[in-house]
Amino acid sequence: MANQPPVVRPWVESTPLAPLGQEVRVFSVSTPQTTQRDTARQLVRQALRAILASHLGCPAAAVPLLSQPGLGLHLAGEKIGLSVSHEAGLSLIAINPAGAVGVDILKLTAPALPDDELLRLAREYLGKTTAQQIASLPPSQHWLAFAEAWTHLEAQLKWRGRPLAEWFEQQQASLEYGQAISLQLPEGYVGALAIG
Repeated sequence: MANQPPVVRPWVESTPLAPLGQEVRVFSVSTPQTTQRDTARQLVRQALRAILASHLGCPAAAVPLLSQPGLGLHLAGEKIGLSVSHEAGLSLIAINPAGAVGVDILKLTAPALPDDELLRLAREYLGKTTAQQIASLPPSQHWLAFAEAWTHLEAQLKWRGRPLAEWFEQQQASLEYGQAISLQLPEGYVGALAIG
């Protein structure tokens, strides 16, 4: 993976779209400021169909976009990798015409957990090394460091098609944890992208 993340392009319905080519593309979609995701999912599917229609050379309504619980969105009969992540106010879409892709986003609101619980969660899901790195920072930086590490992990898991699970040492090697890269997002959000 290149060191430079792709530019996150805001998706606007009226913007003309060229075919994707072979590079990874990441789009942001403005969504309602709520954790209820029904409207966000509808907006993302609408955007994906419009984006993929130009690439596939068909009307947006004919894009064979499918979803199954626990598996995310995919295209019937196509090897194009898709990944989606939602937060209140903003969703991300990653498209890799050449294969698998993972994307994740978190909104940097005040942490919902006390600091000791945040560090416990880091140990349980991000591993001892990452948890120690977070704990070594001033407490005011814990939430941001946790959010960055979390989005990297989630992007990796999506790329690999694996569910979130508690950390075990072999997981680090199998996920190639360092492969995810941070995305440049609007202020108040952090996100990461993972591709092979």
